[in-house]
Amino acid sequence: MVNATQPARTRTAAPAVRAQAAPKRSFAEAAGGGRRQNFAGIASPNRFTEAHFAHASRADAAGNLRPHLQDLRVRVRYECDTNAYARGMVETHANDVVCDGPSLQMTTPDQAFNAFMEAEFTEWAENYCDAEGQLDLAGILRVVDAAQLHTGAILIALQHDAAAETAITLRLKLIEADRLATPIGMTGDPNVRDGIRFDAKGRPTHYYILKRHPGDTSPFGGFGAMDYDTLSARDVIHVFKPDRPGATTAPPWLTAALLPLADLADYTTSVLRAARRAAGIAGTWETNLDDVETDQDIETMEPVDMPDDSSLVAPLGWTFKEHKAEQPTATHAAFKADVLAQIGRPVQMPYNVVAGTSKGSNFASGKLDWGLYFRHVRTVRKTYARAILNRCLREAAADLRFDKRTRPAWRRLMGDGLTGAWAWPGHDPVDPVKEASAETLNAAGLRDTLADAWARRGEDWETKLRQIAKEKAFIAALEKEFRVKLDLADVIPAKTILASALIDEPGGVAADAGDTAP
Repeated sequence: MVNATQPARTRTAAPAVRAQAAPKRSFAEAAGGGRRQNFAGIASPNRFTEAHFAHASRADAAGNLRPHLQDLRVRVRYECDTNAYARGMVETHANDVVCDGPSLQMTTPDQAFNAFMEAEFTEWAENYCDAEGQLDLAGILRVVDAAQLHTGAILIALQHDAAAETAITLRLKLIEADRLATPIGMTGDPNVRDGIRFDAKGRPTHYYILKRHPGDTSPFGGFGAMDYDTLSARDVIHVFKPDRPGATTAPPWLTAALLPLADLADYTTSVLRAARRAAGIAGTWETNLDDVETDQDIETMEPVDMPDDSSLVAPLGWTFKEHKAEQPTATHAAFKADVLAQIGRPVQMPYNVVAGTSKGSNFASGKLDWGLYFRHVRTVRKTYARAILNRCLREAAADLRFDKRTRPAWRRLMGDGLTGAWAWPGHDPVDPVKEASAETLNAAGLRDTLADAWARRGEDWETKLRQIAKEKAFIAALEKEFRVKLDLADVIPAKTILASALIDEPGGVAADAGDTAP
């Protein structure tokens, strides 16, 4: 538009400018307007954001998961059954968290009561805890842990065997989370969600468990498919990790790793096929001549058999060119390692644990990676101790309260608030010499107790001290009998101790640095 008070400007043709491609923008720049991103920029709809966030939902925790939960469980279980890396992650995680199971250490002032409870609970955990008589307590915990990775949840029914000959009648019945379902007649009840009835405060009161698994393929699996049992919440332990308020269950822990696992398997299969095809082709016959006389017609792409361990005379004008394999590429190993590291992140598992090798890692980086993973393991153990072990201990104490061996004073200690300390199995030391030195310094500086130090090894400190005292008393008796002085170096030579720490232990200093023991 031209202003009337000003003379009109003469328009001249602009010089021709060569068209240039628009500079490429990153996803963040396209979605948020460059470096100065704000909420409006990130949330604004455009062709970059709409494709990426197409499946984002405003649903609550249960509503967001409910439509897809069964498909997620089926697919993650499939990967865990058929993918070696996924199967190894499940087994490794269960072994690292549970191993051969925790041991109970009672901490009440009554030492006789502590010894009684520890002995009774250990006997029950090792021989009688499983309702089906197949597993010990450590085995049950390993199944629980594996279910978190491939299912996201599991239920444990607390049953009491009236015909049991043991003082503790408690039995644990494992129930797969797929059997937790809302009965057809209760689908409109607002207090029943995902097979669980809640009270006005949002606490579970009853669980509805299908009598048959929805995937039962037995000849009579379809009969009574919707029949269910109603269990009181007092008799059920529902083990899952809620990520949002209001969650009634959880997706498998390996859900975020599902696509990378599938992509890596497909990519590896494609690379293997390409390499196999390339390995099956010795080479090609080629010629640049327009007119070549041969004794027989040669068709393009016609396969020609070549005998092994022989030399060939090429026809006039023809040359043999050996076929060069292009797969796997030089970056295949690095790409695969990056994907495996991504797959391990949902359970804080470092690459060397997922891959089962520390090749290419130095001692310091490997130790740092394990530190992150062990913090995750400690968190999971604490969850199991609170949700499962302490609950079982209180139920066992309730049974023992009426046992004839129980003293009247002990019954006051067997209340609902009874808890115990749980000594979990330790992990093999990465550097035994340095860790032993650290334990000595922590004990001298009163930063550690004997109970702490032995608990990290999965041992009972009182049992160990009794054994140490027994050995010292035996050594003193031998010295008195034979009138000699026995030194520790005479019993276990110091060089043998050092050599074992440096060489024999996995991940020892000498094994890492290439040193030899003296």
